[in-house]
Parts: sequence; C-alpha cells; structure tokens
Amino acid sequence: MSIEFDNNASGTLSVEAAGATPGPEDTEIVLQPGEGALFPPVTTASGDFFYCTLEDTSGNIEIVQCTNVATNTLTVARAQENTTSQTFAVGSKVELRMTAATMAEFIQRTGGTMTGTLNADGNDIQDAVLTTTGVLGEIKGLPLRGADGGTANQLQVPSGGGAVTIGTDEIWHEGNDGAGSGLDADTLDTLQATDFVQEGDATVTFTGTVTLDDDVTTADFSTGGRVKDGLDNAQPVGFNVMPVTEQDVTATFGLSSNGTLVHKDSAAAADFTLPNDADIPQGATWTVVCDTSAVGLFRIKGATGVTIRWFDQINETTTDVVAGNGFTLTDGSVCTVYKYSDTVYFLWGGAIIESV
Repeated sequence: MSIEFDNNASGTLSVEAAGATPGPEDTEIVLQPGEGALFPPVTTASGDFFYCTLEDTSGNIEIVQCTNVATNTLTVARAQENTTSQTFAVGSKVELRMTAATMAEFIQRTGGTMTGTLNADGNDIQDAVLTTTGVLGEIKGLPLRGADGGTANQLQVPSGGGAVTIGTDEIWHEGNDGAGSGLDADTLDTLQATDFVQEGDATVTFTGTVTLDDDVTTADFSTGGRVKDGLDNAQPVGFNVMPVTEQDVTATFGLSSNGTLVHKDSAAAADFTLPNDADIPQGATWTVVCDTSAVGLFRIKGATGVTIRWFDQINETTTDVVAGNGFTLTDGSVCTVYKYSDTVYFLWGGAIIESV
C-alpha cells in the first residue's frame, strides 16, 4: 500500500457532491468525461491511494483520500486532514495538490520511522548504521559481505535454523562444540595433539618430570625411570610391585626396592641372585614367597663378592652364610631380604634351608 502521484492531475465535478450536512454524504465524486484518466489509477484491491482537494468558486476547500478510480468516478474518504465535509456544486475543482498528509508519507533526511517494508531492489545501502530502540529489528535472509559478490568470507545465517557459516565454514560455538563436532584445531597453546597423553595410548614416554598430587592406581610401570616414594626418595620404577616368576631372577628382571617376589610352580629349580652393585638400592627390602612344588625349588644366593647374613629372629643373632652358598625355599616358605650395602644382604624367615 503506497501513496500515488500524477503530474497536473485536475478536473471538475460533473455531478454535485453532497456533504455531511444536510447529507447524505457522497463518497463517490464524478468528473467530466475523460478526466478520470488524468489521476493515478488506484484500486481498492491494490490498497494504493492519493489525496486530492475539492474547491468551489467561493474558495471553500475539502481534502479527500481517493482509494479507487473507475473511469471518471472517484471513490473517496471525505473530510481528511482536519477539513470539513461540504457540498460542492457542479463545476467545482478536483485537483491532486500537495498536502501535509502527502508529505508525512515520506522519510525526512533528519530521520523517521518506516511502517512498511523497504525494498532496495538489489541496490546497495551504503554507510548505514543499524541501531534499535525498544523493539528489536531484524535482517533476514541476507549474507553480510566485505565486497560486492565476495562470497568467500560472507557471514550467512540460514533461515531454516541451520549452522551459521563464514564462507563455507561452520562457526563453532558453545552449542555445537565437543565430541562429534568435527572441530579440527591445529594447536592448543602451540602444542600439537601428539604432545599430550591420550586415553588408549599403549606406551607413553615422558621427557621431563611428572608430578602427581594424588595416588596412581592400576598403573603398569616399565623399568628405566625413577619415581619418588612417600618419603620423597627417588626409587627406580617397579618398586611396590609383585613380580611372579618361574625362572631365574637377576637385576635385569626389573627388581628395585620395597616389594614382593612370588615364585610359582616350575618344572625346574630357579635362582634369585642378589647383585653386588647398585641395581637394587641400599636399604631395599624384599619379601620372597615360594609357592611351588618340591620339583621346582627356589634358591636365594649371592653374586660373586656378595655376603649373605642369616638373621636368627629367635636368638637375635646373625651368621654369615658360607661363601657361594645360599638358601633353598620350600613350598609355602616366606623370607625377607634386606640390602645392607652393595655386597652385604641380611635374610630372615621360616621354612628355608641353607644350600650349596
């Protein structure tokens, strides 16, 4: 619905137009033949309109709003813009003049309010600042671009509620990140994904110190590093573990300090050889459990240069084992091995026999 115009549209009444007094008021005014074509061809269906002015020979005027032109008959709303409905005689002027209401249909350069839709018909709106006061306005269905036709970096908000994109790339936000999002970040604080320990990693090698503020449970440690115990002493990885073996045990088995060694059933005897070096740290204490048949006895002996001292817990005496001898553990026996120095170990417990 819009206001319509024509240049120099003017005519005269061919039939008197009665006013509200004494009435009844005429809402159709009839022009001289051919004059209807001089006015904008508005129709009731289109909703378009124009304003025109009636003026008689005495100078009386009335502004009317015309909503339909049919040949030479104008359908009008009487008494517009604070004028009065009057009776106009045949020959009175009917002219499309500029009125206050006509001018009010236009947006002023100083500002104004649109009450309908503005269609720029593909033309640019340049240097605009879009603001809102009270009721929030909307920009719908239009991409925002940095240059004419610049679709590579345009911002697009789909009308169907799909993902917001820049060019063809989806914008990530709090509502669509996380698992399954497809987000492919290059680095995190300059670190690649391979710089982090990931769940499911079969083997992880740390090149620096790892500090844990809580217990580590169900961990499988390999040898080669050191871990601090509760007294802040660095211990080789493998302490407080329980190796189970059916074979000879040497320093290369991964023994360290403060643990338990279990010897299970074996078809042949096996030896636990106590080393004469620092492979097992000084002060280390081991509990050795023999759970084996008589066929596969388990022996504890010292390497060359190692002295084993048997501690008699009942008599509280110590006896050095003959050089080269050791102890044989019978089935179900338990003993404790304590490293006094690189070449001296103490041993005590039950159901063990000194052997060659």
